[in-house]
Amino acid sequence: MKKILIPLVSIILIFTSCAEKKELIKPEENKAMEDARVAIEEAKKDISEAKVVGADKYAKDLLDSADSKLTVAEESFSKKDYGVALNFAKKASEDAKLAKLKALSAKAIEQAGNDINSAKEVKADEIAPDLMKSAEDNFKLAQNSFENKDYTNALELAKKASEDANSAKKLVELANKAKNLIEQAKLDIEEAKKMGAKKYAPELLKSAEDNLAKAISSNEAKDYLKAIEYASKASDDAKAAKASSEGEKTKKGVYTVIKGDCLWNISKDKKIYGDPFMWPLIYKANKDKIKNPDLIYPNQEFVIPFNYDEKEKNEAIDAAKKAPYKKR
Repeated sequence: MKKILIPLVSIILIFTSCAEKKELIKPEENKAMEDARVAIEEAKKDISEAKVVGADKYAKDLLDSADSKLTVAEESFSKKDYGVALNFAKKASEDAKLAKLKALSAKAIEQAGNDINSAKEVKADEIAPDLMKSAEDNFKLAQNSFENKDYTNALELAKKASEDANSAKKLVELANKAKNLIEQAKLDIEEAKKMGAKKYAPELLKSAEDNLAKAISSNEAKDYLKAIEYASKASDDAKAAKASSEGEKTKKGVYTVIKGDCLWNISKDKKIYGDPFMWPLIYKANKDKIKNPDLIYPNQEFVIPFNYDEKEKNEAIDAAKKAPYKKR
């Protein structure tokens, strides 16, 4: 029995020793496998991101290279050649990231070209020549960097080119807005003058004219934001002057005819009588200016009688109702 037991013990010891050796190797294999698996997943993610930004169009060579290396990595992984799998997965990621950067820079250069052309269409060269020159210079530098495969610098320069072109375009928009507001302010001031603002609202009219002068000066200095601010103030003052003049004249019984007016509508105005049939009162008070009640002209000034009695009012209404044409 003793002779049999000794070999059995030896066999058990041998198997135990092998098992211990196997356990020492297994963690290393697991780590290599896990590293390779993580690298492959990362490569897939990088390739996917590259495709999203258009690498299949702008960096097909690099994207194809990344796909090929990923395939080798996956095949090596399936054969448990984890070292090779890890190496090719990392190379696939590098190619994918470079493809993404190349695509982004190519798209940025393309966008910069479009932005520059768009700015030129609105004549930004005339309004913002310095910005346009900067945009075109950066655009050329971006193209050169791209050709030299310096995609990081190409991307940065292309973005600057777009920023300059868009800033130039925005400046044109501001210049046009300032110009339009200045023209509108001039019209508003003229309207206020026609309404008698020189007499009835001189302070508001002066403020409008002063702000208009500042707007014109700022516009000539290419300070378009200030020009817009002053032109807006000029219009506001002019409109206020016009409204004030209208109110003062109405209080004093004076009305200035505007284009499209007729005695019927003037009389209908709530600030006058609020009744179109009372127009004969206006006609009677201004016979020296109105030869034909059907014909009145812009800028004529009519006295509006407010001190009428009930009898005069009724007579005017009766006369209006008997007239051949009511709307005069």
